[in-house]
Order: sequence, then structure tokens, then C-alpha cells
Amino acid sequence: VINNVDYENKLILSTDGEKISFDNLIIDTPITTNFTDLADKSGLIPVDKETLAFKDGVFVIGDANNTPTPKTGASAHFQTEIVANNILSEIEGVRAS
Repeated sequence: VINNVDYENKLILSTDGEKISFDNLIIDTPITTNFTDLADKSGLIPVDKETLAFKDGVFVIGDANNTPTPKTGASAHFQTEIVANNILSEIEGVRAS
């Protein structure tokens, strides 16, 4: 968790005392899902990192899943290809990969 940003020295200071240097810094606000009954303690829905499946037949893309990817429209866009292929695999009776 970010405690402070030292822009002059280009350092991020964490609440744990860690110092991380940066060249360019983009900070995003915390994101959680509105589907709190599905979310884990991070506030996001846990998915298989390879298939993006929450459980059989249920896939989660974008801001709602707990993958370690940026929560951007671009990430969601690329995740749709993974999910589309897995849905097609399920329809065809092939195990999602």
C-alpha cells in the first residue's frame, strides 16, 4: 500500500517501509466489485488465472476479477478472447484451457 510518493527523488514509499523507484508513475484508485457475495477479501472475484473461470460456466473479466493485471479497458478487451475460447470449448465439450 502506498504511504507517500516522493516525486522529486522518484520514489514510492509503502506503508511497510519499502522504497520503490520509478521513471513514470500511474496510480489508480482501489477497485472492488459490487458482487460482494462472490468476492474474496480483496474485494474482487477470485478466478483461475489461466481460464478466468470463477466456477464451471462462470467467467469474470476486467475490473471484477482478481488477476494481477491492470484494471483497464485494454485488459478486459484481451481477456474476452480467453473467455470466448473457453466458452466455445465448453459448448464443443472440450475442457477449457
